Amino acid sequence: IVLTPIEEGYTVYVPDFGIITQGSTLVEGMKMARDAIQLTGINLVNEKKRIPEAITLSKVVLAEGGYISSCRY
Repeated sequence: IVLTPIEEGYTVYVPDFGIITQGSTLVEGMKMARDAIQLTGINLVNEKKRIPEAITLSKVVLAEGGYISSCRY
């Protein structure tokens, strides 16, 4: 995910799914992204669509002040 601080908190971009969300705090932004990823995954499975392959981090363009958080579970 790509996290960018904004005046009202953080914008969170999930490039693999084309998701953009935000939160008033970093934790809230990450929770919003987690929820959006889960819902997107459920919708893709229900629609019998493929879950996209992860993109290469070098292809992600960061806004000024933005940074990447990469987690594996």
